[in-house]
Amino acid sequence: MRDDTIPDLGYDAYARLPFAQRVVRWGVARAGIRPGDTVLDIGAGTGDSTLAILDALTVEGERRGQVVAIEPNERSLAIARERLSGQPVEFYQCTAENLGALGFRPGAFQASVWSNGIHYLESSDLLAVALAAVRQVTAGRFSAWSTFVKGAYEGVTTRFAGLWVLKTYELLGVPRRERGRSQNLQERGLDEYVALLRAAGFSRAEGFFERFELGPEVWEAIAAFGDYAERALPHPAIALVERSKALVAAVRPIFGRLKIEAIPRNWIFLSAA
Repeated sequence: MRDDTIPDLGYDAYARLPFAQRVVRWGVARAGIRPGDTVLDIGAGTGDSTLAILDALTVEGERRGQVVAIEPNERSLAIARERLSGQPVEFYQCTAENLGALGFRPGAFQASVWSNGIHYLESSDLLAVALAAVRQVTAGRFSAWSTFVKGAYEGVTTRFAGLWVLKTYELLGVPRRERGRSQNLQERGLDEYVALLRAAGFSRAEGFFERFELGPEVWEAIAAFGDYAERALPHPAIALVERSKALVAAVRPIFGRLKIEAIPRNWIFLSAA
């Protein structure tokens, strides 16, 4: 991936990948959405999950149902609104923990989905508030999926991650004594998520892992996540965009060193009723 493919830090480069769209559709396909449902899309981003939900509501070319999409990022929300103009979707700039402020009636949604975003609420207390708000407005099934979770790493992943960071620091010219320790985005595991779902009032809370193979283009796109670059290379003296570009440049040399074409990684899928 060339540097000019990441003009800004964000999730756009990843969201455009066929792999990313496949994961979203994998999750939506398991969310139990039926034509005629009113569905809450939490953390809609630029609209990929919303579009997958709309397709699940489609019968013989007709959209049967309604989607309410919430997204905290103003830029992403603007892109989603433009992409899905004319579709049966209502958009709101809102975070999951502030969902109650939108005034939806209890049980307003037959299904609620949270695509690749539940890990961002690192505080269990804050996540408990968000899940209670979602539970209040969900009459049917809640589903969520993410890869930033305990149990995500498989096989060569740990070795790749360590070599990737080391190579990136080398490219940036950072001496060993000045290298910060990388931090995981999330350490919550399957059992903890299930316990939080039950505490929020959901029943039949459960989850499982699904393995996907990530090629170098996926890791290059992940390197454009501002929060990922910040945690992988905690070095405030170097601009975040430069850290991100160096992470991108280091991916393929490490794939070559390890003689691999893809790296296995687990996604967690959570469901509750």
